[in-house]
Amino acid sequence: MNIIEISNLTHRIIGGKPILNNINLTVKEGEFIVVAGANGSGKSTLFKQLNGLLVAGQGRVKVDGVFVADDLKRARQKVGMIFQEADSQIVGETVFDDVAFGPENLGFPGEDVERVVNRTLDLVGLLGLKESPPHILSGGEKRRLAIAGVLAMTPKVIVFDEPFSNLDYPGIQQVQTQMAALHSERHTILVATHNLETVADMADRLILMEEGKIVKDGPFYQVVHSAEAFGVRLPQSVQRRGEFQAWLKR
Repeated sequence: MNIIEISNLTHRIIGGKPILNNINLTVKEGEFIVVAGANGSGKSTLFKQLNGLLVAGQGRVKVDGVFVADDLKRARQKVGMIFQEADSQIVGETVFDDVAFGPENLGFPGEDVERVVNRTLDLVGLLGLKESPPHILSGGEKRRLAIAGVLAMTPKVIVFDEPFSNLDYPGIQQVQTQMAALHSERHTILVATHNLETVADMADRLILMEEGKIVKDGPFYQVVHSAEAFGVRLPQSVQRRGEFQAWLKR
């Protein structure tokens, strides 16, 4: 079943060239997709179309059978976004308050809010910090808090925009663990990243973008060999594999 269907999507700045240029894309429920490309290739703009943060002038985006532009509130519940800067998503005075923000705005009864928040914080390993102010958290913990805030809205699709930026190695590991757990629970995952190494063992599919167009789309380990041609560094594991195969042919 397709959870996302995009047809003939073009988005442009008034008087400027297209940021997205005739995008056609389908995403199956439960897929783990990585979208990569040089800065300015259109990755973030594409992601913002999925829950109506941006609405293109041409083309349509459908999520779980409903056009995004026809029901923005539904789209933003179905598609949760974790932005590059976790601090931009943190609004609560405590960890608990921050995760409660979404369910409260959806009109959940008080007892349901508490249950959902506690369960979600437990899933991301932050239940013991629920009364803490978010500003004391590490970078990895803040990213997990942003994930918890999204999960509390019970989305089907979770979108990560450069989730590993500005994180140290333990923080990267924490986010990788959360991604793998979410995928195992059949969430559909979309990730924009320059660091393909961090997702190589999880991704089903790789989409490469250039100048607002999809230029490559297919199984991760088939498409990844084209990455450098579009300004994306090959994962070390792929480089080593290529070097080893070349050595065997000598």
